[in-house]
Amino acid sequence: MGYVRVKARIWNIDDPSYYRDIELLADTRIMYTVIPANILNELGIKVIGKRKFRLANNEVIERCGHHRH
Repeated sequence: MGYVRVKARIWNIDDPSYYRDIELLADTRIMYTVIPANILNELGIKVIGKRKFRLANNEVIERCGHHRH
């Protein structure tokens, strides 16, 4: 368990010509992927909702969920 650097390609499934190759720092203990909003916006991937997360320091943050539409 721990952190691993991985190369990934993300794309808009409605128009695969909109893609970007990125390097991610993956934590093998988590289940969500975090990609900067500016990259998702650039690819035309739209927000579909928001979710709250409680951090280890007890701070609560809110992040957007994105989707291809």
